[in-house]
Amino acid sequence: MIYQMHLDTRWQDPVSLFRAKDTKTKVMNVFLHVADISNPTRPWTICREWAFRCLQEFFAQGDREKQLGLPVQILNDRATVNKAVSQINFIEFMIAPLEAAKVKLFPSLCEPTTFLKCNLEEWYRLWTEEDAPTDEELDKMKSRVARASDMLTQAMEGGIHFPYAANASVPEADMQQERSTRPPKIRLSNRRSGHTTA
Repeated sequence: MIYQMHLDTRWQDPVSLFRAKDTKTKVMNVFLHVADISNPTRPWTICREWAFRCLQEFFAQGDREKQLGLPVQILNDRATVNKAVSQINFIEFMIAPLEAAKVKLFPSLCEPTTFLKCNLEEWYRLWTEEDAPTDEELDKMKSRVARASDMLTQAMEGGIHFPYAANASVPEADMQQERSTRPPKIRLSNRRSGHTTA
């Protein structure tokens, strides 16, 4: 969805695209989804802590599945899941494509993308330190991490550039349209001071 929005901006004015009501709804849904799975895009200490918490939850479910004689889902088996590799896989296949599309549409929101690249490298480092992989495994994983990191770098460098810079003047017709679509301001009264604020 967000990738399609990026493609759509190649053929039309990005400002008009973002003014469309259905686009606004899509963008809000994308940001909700991005926030929901944002742990890998946080600073390393937060990323690692939350990844381990999520994995512990999966493992507890896997333990319960074993107790009940049910098949254990692939990410829930503490005996077979490699924590660092599971996070590299999650980032590579789920988070990096979404984050790349997001930062193409919103280049100023690149800080989480930078954290994601750093965290991907940290998971790789952790995997190499804890698992003593073979040279072949190292090469394969290094290549995967490099591809995901390159995709994120290219996304940060190739974002949408709006025709109006922040300090440039916006045509009056655009401003009138923007004003007409804004919700009315609600005035709140501060009971203690008697002041009204907008």
